[in-house]
Amino acid sequence: LLLALVVASVTFYSCKDYNDLDLEEPSGDANFSNVVAVGNSLTAGYQSDALYRTAQRYSFPNLIAGQIETAQQFNQPLVSNPGISLGNGRLELDGSLSPTDPANIPAPTDDSPGTLIDQETSTPYNNLGIPGALLADFTGQDLPGQPYSARREANPFFDLVLGQTSTQAEQLASMNPSFVMFWLGNNEVLGYVTSGGNTPYVPASSFQQLYGASMQAVGQT
Repeated sequence: LLLALVVASVTFYSCKDYNDLDLEEPSGDANFSNVVAVGNSLTAGYQSDALYRTAQRYSFPNLIAGQIETAQQFNQPLVSNPGISLGNGRLELDGSLSPTDPANIPAPTDDSPGTLIDQETSTPYNNLGIPGALLADFTGQDLPGQPYSARREANPFFDLVLGQTSTQAEQLASMNPSFVMFWLGNNEVLGYVTSGGNTPYVPASSFQQLYGASMQAVGQT
């Protein structure tokens, strides 16, 4: 009975209508005129194991920037269908099979990758999210057995997002941002977990050093 009351209370509270709230005007001196986001797949809008335009629309920095009245246009490296994947291609469910059929698992939609929709864009992108990026990639640092140059060469999204610029930090600094969204640091252990321990993780001591160096670089922009 107690559990039922708690669930009912939470449900009732969560359904409360907040449309009539009298919210105060936000105050502060933050400058949102030039918003730039740095991160990995979560920032880029990577979905279904691929980066493609219809998913990139819902990247969290793009959604946030869309709510900021003073923000300039938020440019992203939009990719045509079926997108570009770090795996074997964009995944989709086969609707011809029964939902309960074990064979109805995600499968690649197309072997040919997508391409940049606007390849003539010369302006750096506001969304510098690179799927698979690590903290060490932000400033171009080597990791034991993983030089930055090798990580960059193995990941097609570095060239897609950065072009000829070496690192995200350098691209960020060149854009002179007024507001930065930063999301890096989860892949340091996520890859280890999802690979069953086959991918090395970044120790806590190294992580602390890398994060400190990243924040220092952001502060210098």
